[in-house]
Amino acid sequence: MDKNFIPCAKWIKRGIAKAKPEVVKLTKKELKGLVNKAKDRVLTTAESIRTSTQDEGEPGVSDAGDQFNMEDYDKEDEVQSLIGIGNMMSLDEESDESETESQAEEEEDEDEDDSDKEDDEIKPTDNLIAVGHVYGDISILEVYVYNEEGGDLYVHHDVMLPTIPLALEWLSYVPSQSTPGNLLAMGGMSPEILVWDLDVTNTLEPLLQLGEFSETKKYQHRNHGHTDAVLDLSWNCQLPHILASGSVDRSVLLWDLGKARAVSQFKQFKEKVQTLEWHPSEVNVLVTGTCDRKVQLLDCRIGETLTSIKVDGEVEKVIWHPSSQFSALIGTSKGTLGCADFRTKKLVWAINAHEEEVTGLAADCDSIVTSSTDQTVKVWGLSGGEPTLRFTKHTGLGELHTLQMCPENSNIICVGGSKSSKNFSVYNLSEMQQERPDMETEQQEEDT
Repeated sequence: MDKNFIPCAKWIKRGIAKAKPEVVKLTKKELKGLVNKAKDRVLTTAESIRTSTQDEGEPGVSDAGDQFNMEDYDKEDEVQSLIGIGNMMSLDEESDESETESQAEEEEDEDEDDSDKEDDEIKPTDNLIAVGHVYGDISILEVYVYNEEGGDLYVHHDVMLPTIPLALEWLSYVPSQSTPGNLLAMGGMSPEILVWDLDVTNTLEPLLQLGEFSETKKYQHRNHGHTDAVLDLSWNCQLPHILASGSVDRSVLLWDLGKARAVSQFKQFKEKVQTLEWHPSEVNVLVTGTCDRKVQLLDCRIGETLTSIKVDGEVEKVIWHPSSQFSALIGTSKGTLGCADFRTKKLVWAINAHEEEVTGLAADCDSIVTSSTDQTVKVWGLSGGEPTLRFTKHTGLGELHTLQMCPENSNIICVGGSKSSKNFSVYNLSEMQQERPDMETEQQEEDT
């Protein structure tokens, strides 16, 4: 039976995307080659990565965090590392006859039906949702359009991926460009991090690649990176050229997007780094969660762990508390939801939130929303002390792997799961709470 699940998703704010994304034309030969390449990469990546070891003496990446060089960053020479639209494969001039005919038909369709073009336009009131989708041996990045007013939800365009996606992060920093962009960084089963331009469709290559891995050489040059799967990403919006990544290789890397290389490496972790997030106001502070049941607070300027707090299971998700700059919310593999205070170096509270691991965690000043492989979404009231359960929703999407909150409306969430017939949906929490309890029971029986 084919795999069909949603491992990750990411909202994009309204008004960010271009109304009419640029289109790169692909030939059938190019598309077929891309599909075959993706299949081969997915099947061989996991085995090849695990046979490689990390080169401790490789130059170019510091263990300390002083490589930021924030004060002099604007004075440095620009380093052009973009693959760029100009280097992407476009329609071959020497296409065969069938491809030429297909192209002519497409041009006719474009001339005949302008209304389709209008339907493809992204409105200022639309959100985009980037969704990692794994179907069998194929991995796809699907870019959904969601309009809250009309309740519309549809795939606008998609991108074939060379590896299974595990983490998505939006960012606006484009090297050598003064205006902000609409980019998406993706980490997955491969050690490389790929950055895609969401305002361009039908692309064969990412806009930018961070890190390079070789089966024959541990590192090919100074622009190396992780040596195993990338599990989480966090963009520093206060230092927009900096992206943080956590990996199975037990390290955190800080990437300079302008140079497309890692500038700092933290290797004080004893287990996989599964989750991390930059502090919303402290530019150098990063919180991480690892498989050895630790939540750690890092000062990335000096490269030291300031605080380490032990929890009851592997740390699956960690986010900063929306009402306390000194606290973080934690979801664990044991189904526990907790709150850590870094001043006291202790858990303020911890509750049994789910029967299985917490796979999604989001919050605003009023509530916390969690998801789990136990197939449920739960909403918790947040009023200063230990949270109280408001309601539970069985989504019918199978085991849930990701949950994300809309940046404009915290009542709107998207959830991805593992049910083949339906594994992604957007929900309004206010409407979910108004549903009768017996409706949830009927849904559970139907899914069973």
